[in-house]
Formats: sequence, C-alpha cells, structure tokens
Amino acid sequence: MKKSIRTLVTVGAFLAFINLPAVAADSVPTATVVASADVTAGASDAVGSASALEQAIHDQWLKHYGIEPGSKKAAIFQKWVDRVKHDPDIAGLPGGAGDLRHLMADSQARATVMKSGIARLTPQDRLGLVELITALFERAPADCYGTTDIMTVMTRATQPGVMSDEEADKYFGYVYLILQAFAKHTPVDVPTQEQRDAATRALGISVEKQITTKADIQRYAAASVDREHASPADVCWMTAKSLDAIDRVEEPHRDVLLRAMFLPNVEQAAQPKQAAPTSKPGVAPTNVRTL
Repeated sequence: MKKSIRTLVTVGAFLAFINLPAVAADSVPTATVVASADVTAGASDAVGSASALEQAIHDQWLKHYGIEPGSKKAAIFQKWVDRVKHDPDIAGLPGGAGDLRHLMADSQARATVMKSGIARLTPQDRLGLVELITALFERAPADCYGTTDIMTVMTRATQPGVMSDEEADKYFGYVYLILQAFAKHTPVDVPTQEQRDAATRALGISVEKQITTKADIQRYAAASVDREHASPADVCWMTAKSLDAIDRVEEPHRDVLLRAMFLPNVEQAAQPKQAAPTSKPGVAPTNVRTL
C-alpha cells in the first residue's frame, strides 16, 4: 500500500485525536518530522526508498496505538481516515484534513476541538459515545492503574488496541463525527439555567439511589471533595459510580448533563482569546453543581 507523506500526517493526526482525553503531542512526533523534511523523489531509487519509508512510518503509527498492520482493525481504521480526508467540511478547517498538525501539536487546542465537537453532536451520538467510553472505563483495574488522574485512565482505556473490532469501528466513527461537527460549527443547544438546575437535581437523586450505605456515602463524599488526598481506588470507584448515576438519569435531563460537561470548551473555541475556566479532571456531580 503506497502512501504519500501528506497522507501519513493525516493518519498520525487522526490517531492522535482518537484518544479523546488528549494524547501528549511529543508521543507521536515521527510523521510530523518526516513531513517537514519533505522527502523528494527525483530518481527511481529515491522513489522506492521513499515508498518503503512511508509504509514503515504508516505501520509504526498503527503499532504505536496497538493496531496490528494488515489486521481487520487496521482496515477499519483506514476506512475512517479516508472519510476524514475526503470530507468537504473537515477540508474547510485551517490546513484542511491533510494537515491536522496545527491541532495535534497543541494538546489543549486538540482537547478543545474534541470537546466542542462532542457538544455539537446529536443527543443520540453523544450518548452513544459516552456509553462506549464508560464501558471501556469499566474494564480498567480497580485502582485505575494506580493514578487519581482520570484523564490518564481514560486515555489508557480508550487505546484502539484494547477495543474489539466492533468497538473500534464505533469509536473511530464518533471521532469522525466530532471533527465534522466542529468543522461545520453545528449549533449547540445550550441548556437554560432552569434545565440545568432540574438536571442537577435529577443527578443528585440518581447518585443517592446508587450510594446507599453509610460507608459508601462517606467514601463517595471524601473522594469527591478531597480528590487530591483520596486513593486511586477510591477515585476510580467514585468515577464509576458517577458515570453509572449519569447513565441512569432519564432524558431530557441526562443530555443536559452531558452537554453541560462540554459547554466551557464550546465557549473557549468560539472565543479563543478568553481565558478558559480551570477544572479538575474526572466525572463527578460537583462538576455539574457549578453550572
């Protein structure tokens, strides 16, 4: 399979976007470096060398994210890369679909684009994505790999290599829809304060139904309020309970909660000069009470 350097940059950029919690830019530098070198093919032997190098880089991109070159998952991934490359709306982004490096190189900008795109999805797609991520998170060990940084846990949990082929197809598809929604600047249905208040009350009731014993109530409260001093196991447990509580909230309150999680990022994307609000990573009712 012969690939151009420009295509390889698209492959690398899309792979970097796959991890919604944001992948560190310095973890995937190779294709960017090669692209900036601008490999030339003036002679026939140079053409063959460049082609071999391009294929090797392409395969390494896949392996870096746990995708075996030539596998069914690799073919599924390539299908979505091609969709991104040929999408007219994504092509309208600065640099177009073939050059997502301006976002890949900035983890904060990348996270802003992804979260803004999530807020612009249809309620059905947004829920489907959250349910998929929740299912992947639930496979993490009980101590969340020994860290209290839930974003780090989410990144590990959403590596393509740990997904089934069916899950990977869904996940890649959601990433494509997120990029498309951001590129089209799909309007966001911003909840009213009344809707937010009602959703917050519904979430509180849902949490109380999940946390019933005195010991669990104390554990949940401690992990929610003082996450810095909580154990990884407690933070992992609290996050799982929060995700489960959100999933059990009835509509339309549930989608109000999901949209509200990403609204600050939508405002930041619309007003890049405005300072972004700071927040603790993770999912907990405290993230919603401040709305």
